[in-house]
Amino acid sequence: MRGLVAMAPIAAGEVSGEYFGHLQLFGPPCRNGPTNEGNRMHLRTRTTGNKYVGLDAQNAGGKLRFMNHACNPSTRFHEVQTGQRLTVVAVTVR
Repeated sequence: MRGLVAMAPIAAGEVSGEYFGHLQLFGPPCRNGPTNEGNRMHLRTRTTGNKYVGLDAQNAGGKLRFMNHACNPSTRFHEVQTGQRLTVVAVTVR
């Protein structure tokens, strides 16, 4: 099996990890295509010049890049910004 599996129950609202990768400039997400592909994640936050950015975790990512898609997910990604620092964390929802 590939992916992350919890060894014990995790309460809702817990941060289960941070999505690491290289910050890159991306083109705008396609309206009729996937916004995220492979280990690339488009971010909603834009640069001060209104450019699209994202994280590419292909070569420098953590364990969360192996998180699988689910129709009824138990975890959601959230962008968290503190001052100039932006990070993406996975938070349990149930």
